[in-house]
Amino acid sequence: MRRITLLPLVLCASLASAHADEASKRAKAQEMVNLLHTERISQQIENNIMKQAATMPQQLFGGEVPSAQKEKFDTFQQKLKQTTEEQIGWKILEPAYIDLYAKTYTETELDAILTFYKSPAGQSMLNKSPELSTQSVQMVQAKMSVLQPQLQKLAEDFVQSTRPTSAQPPPTLNPTPKAAPQAAPKSTTP
Repeated sequence: MRRITLLPLVLCASLASAHADEASKRAKAQEMVNLLHTERISQQIENNIMKQAATMPQQLFGGEVPSAQKEKFDTFQQKLKQTTEEQIGWKILEPAYIDLYAKTYTETELDAILTFYKSPAGQSMLNKSPELSTQSVQMVQAKMSVLQPQLQKLAEDFVQSTRPTSAQPPPTLNPTPKAAPQAAPKSTTP
């Protein structure tokens, strides 16, 4: 009888412990999100959207927004900012990032990662990562500008190599109509 009475207590204690472990893990995930300055991602996206919107007057009007359209454009920008914040603002994304880190890493892994990021080497990595990311994107873009024509040439060579090698020229996509052959003039002599 005594065992039956202890079972609910053991289960409650077990659930409480699991909840405490999850709270501890989430707190560490929150700390990691803070250390990584993850909020910069949503802020950069928001800034890019607003910068693109700021170029619209040049595209639409060839310069500044005409005074008759100024109020509409200001309203548009406010709605754009509000809509962006509602979808990718930090208040929206922060809990999702915490969930993501908490689901991805064990508590032991979070402890080790946090220890690293709090170390001088980890702080150096965090401080230099934005510039490193910018330089890596520029490096890949430069490589792509060289690679793109090479890929185009390879594709053209492949297409050319798959065409029939008969003596006739390959068919064209837009053939021009040939003139009808003219009949040979009739001879007037018998």
